[in-house]
Amino acid sequence: MSRNLRDLQMTILWISGKVYNPKDTVNKHKHNFYQLQLLLNGRATTIIDKKTYHLFPNEICIIKKNKTHEFSFTRESVVVDIKFIIDSSLAHMLNKYLTKDVYQLESGDELKYLLTEARSLDENSPDCAISLMALDSYLKYFILRFIKNMKKQENTKRKLSFELREKVLSTNKKFTILDYMQKHYSQPITLNYLSNKFSYSKNYIIKLFKDNLNLTPIQALQIIRIEQAKSFLEYTHDSIELIANKVGMEATYFTKLFTRYEKVSPRKYRSQIKRKRLENITLMKNFDIAKQPEVHKKGNVFIYSRDSS
Repeated sequence: MSRNLRDLQMTILWISGKVYNPKDTVNKHKHNFYQLQLLLNGRATTIIDKKTYHLFPNEICIIKKNKTHEFSFTRESVVVDIKFIIDSSLAHMLNKYLTKDVYQLESGDELKYLLTEARSLDENSPDCAISLMALDSYLKYFILRFIKNMKKQENTKRKLSFELREKVLSTNKKFTILDYMQKHYSQPITLNYLSNKFSYSKNYIIKLFKDNLNLTPIQALQIIRIEQAKSFLEYTHDSIELIANKVGMEATYFTKLFTRYEKVSPRKYRSQIKRKRLENITLMKNFDIAKQPEVHKKGNVFIYSRDSS
């Protein structure tokens, strides 16, 4: 059976799982094929057509044909790298719907599976051609399903409705996993962690959140953390970095996530909300705040500068 029997719509050229050390770099270059770069763990920075992105685990770069790009790594990082070619019809679809360079995946398991299958290929096996075509088709299925999910997201308002926020934040003792997330949002929480803690499979937990909230567990956790952060931004003078740590995130990723949900940066949100919020609200027209004693805070004690009697 010919090794050249491949999927003509999408053909994988090369696939690898590579470990990069801190300070490793991949110099600026471009090529006439497409590329997926999935960061499984670690931290990286990429520049794609002069746009800079700071990458976190389970973020995937979709590098289109002839786009200039480069990478640098700040921690030990593991990357799944897939290079592939596609026909014009699939290229048109990919370019139309995947307009961003970087996306967040719920899990990198599917691409890890693809890498594992590629490593197990036996070039001398009579079934090698079938295995190669299966890998092509698997990647095509992954990308088409990814495009479908992106289209769904585009048709949904990114800014969450008040009702949905209330549902995620409301007390529900029967929904034990959500209740746990509400109380422990500052701690590192992943799908694997929840699966181990509550002795449920990852697929069951995903279905549980989908059925109850129409969200993934990670999306629900993000909402909880963003809402808590909004309170800290409004009512404290804590730095953005400290607030990020309080809600269980690193500052860079927190700013990126907050901006995605709220359409403004944490710093701008704080300035806007404090401008709108009045600390003194007069409910009686004949009450003159200017005639009241000034209040100063000394330690934890509020001191009136003159007697108001």
